Amino acid sequence: RDKEVGATAILSRCGENSFFVEHMLMTSMGACVDLAMAHVRASEQSKALEKYMQIERRVEHMQEVSDKMKEEVRKQHQIMCRMVPFMQVDSDPVVEQSLDGIIRHGWDSLYWKRGYSMLHYAAESVEDPGVVELLGLLATDVDKADDDGMRPIDYARRSKREPVIMVIQRLRGMKRAGQAAEP
Repeated sequence: RDKEVGATAILSRCGENSFFVEHMLMTSMGACVDLAMAHVRASEQSKALEKYMQIERRVEHMQEVSDKMKEEVRKQHQIMCRMVPFMQVDSDPVVEQSLDGIIRHGWDSLYWKRGYSMLHYAAESVEDPGVVELLGLLATDVDKADDDGMRPIDYARRSKREPVIMVIQRLRGMKRAGQAAEP
């Protein structure tokens, strides 16, 4: 009963001074807004942290896959290097001699004058479409023009060897489509 009297006394005094009541209400509302904003920020931060952790897990997975793929590529490269001594390209000794360097050191390790490449040569001079295809698969750019503006396909067309033209066209299509070669 004493508490009710005390509370009534406070409220009656507050009623006399409406400024005090408004101030208390505004302060309470401000505290509620601050609390709600803090809750929203905490929720957003929690969601952002969760999203960050998901991305981090994806990156770790991609790194693992990348490492496995690199190891597989290294292994395949070693196998190819070991196979080179057993390869024979009876149809063209120039190609046979160049294959060792291409496989061991990469396509761009061989320098030919005036932008001409082994693939330009094969398109122009090699009869065996299988050899041309092998060189095309090893080439970094099957459409690279030489200093005369001629691409391997242009040399193949000029030589009028239909099987070689078809192989180079297929290689160009694979490049455009971004597909890997099928065995």
